[in-house]
Amino acid sequence: MSAYSTSFWYGRDLAAVGEGLRLKNTAWGARLTGLTTVRTANLLEASLKVLAIFAVLLAIALWAAPVGGVLVARLAITVGFLAVGMAIYQYGGRGFRQEVEFDGVRGTIRLVTRNARGTSYVRRRIPMVEAESCYLGRSKTPGAPSQLYLRLKGRVSPLAIGEGDEAELVPVLERLAEIVKSARRRNTIAERAA
Repeated sequence: MSAYSTSFWYGRDLAAVGEGLRLKNTAWGARLTGLTTVRTANLLEASLKVLAIFAVLLAIALWAAPVGGVLVARLAITVGFLAVGMAIYQYGGRGFRQEVEFDGVRGTIRLVTRNARGTSYVRRRIPMVEAESCYLGRSKTPGAPSQLYLRLKGRVSPLAIGEGDEAELVPVLERLAEIVKSARRRNTIAERAA
């Protein structure tokens, strides 16, 4: 699947916010995308992969060049370049587009990175019961974007999950609050039944 076809597979847009910030409805809840621009993230991923391939080719070229020296030193340098090249390639392949997934069915909030092929990697899972509230933080300077925050239990500072125009963030805030409340209701019902 290409990076351009992900909007087809992950549902329709509920609200387009700011510069590409979108809340997409899914069968299990909603996905907040557009926290980082697709072009910047894909460019960073591609440049890291090119750098990794260059490091691997440099390790191979070290043996093709008629350079004198100790065999153990050449072998150590080759292994070093190969290891660095593979590590950079692996790091670049995980993706840099940040998303927040609100899963009302499983009762989790997932902080996710997505690569250019559309594969997502979960960086952090937060149980929905730890979410105290979602709220808008208005900017103190006129014309600056407002912030969308998630307040978590046991944490002093809130988690910033997006920014944009206040008028455009309100529908997103309402939908996220609805998902969090419904997950809490399910959790309460499950606890009473147990």
